[in-house]
Amino acid sequence: MGLFSTRSFALFLGITLATAAPAPAAIAAQVLSGAPAAANARVADFGYSGSGCPQGSAESGFDTAINADRGYFHDLTAFMTPNASQADRSNNCQMHISVTCDPGWEFTLKPHSTKLTAHVNLGDGATAVYLTSYYFSEAATQTATVRYSFDGPLNDCPTIADPAPNIDYPRSGGGGGLLVVNRRVALTGDSRSAVGSIQLWGDADDGNGKNANFVPWRAFEWSRC
Repeated sequence: MGLFSTRSFALFLGITLATAAPAPAAIAAQVLSGAPAAANARVADFGYSGSGCPQGSAESGFDTAINADRGYFHDLTAFMTPNASQADRSNNCQMHISVTCDPGWEFTLKPHSTKLTAHVNLGDGATAVYLTSYYFSEAATQTATVRYSFDGPLNDCPTIADPAPNIDYPRSGGGGGLLVVNRRVALTGDSRSAVGSIQLWGDADDGNGKNANFVPWRAFEWSRC
């Protein structure tokens, strides 16, 4: 496999469609799949932004396997060569997931519930970093961070558990909240000589090239409060 591969990843929250397919950057209130029926959980809104997923970059499509609409993006990639710009070495995608539920319920992230696959191709002296931060806008100081680092030389497709274990994830509080998920991939090393790339390209569970786990809707864990 060369420095890059052309794959796709998918963003979605796992909602059961109640209306026609929405615009990818704003989703009307719809039932959230996988939540307890008693929680009456709904996606009130969904937005995305960032160098890795600028506005208008999503393509929506209905997935019959989960009875839900997904927004697809080409990939989330960072690369480094002697001629690459600083912007090429780091890309991010920040998602705003507004979820409402009955006041007696709250949600958080369940560790080891979803996985992603990356293609990491690094020369000597290059390091690739994968970062995800989770927080609720109502309590932004309570942030959980998942971090993976890979050192060259390396050409591999590692599995990334995210949400990762052994991390204390924030809770929404009763009635839901606005969860902010910011994923970033970056390359570091001597810009005069080090070369490499990192690309998220699929779900680790089935190995396909569309990443349904990029938005961690299957990782939501519900409890009464």
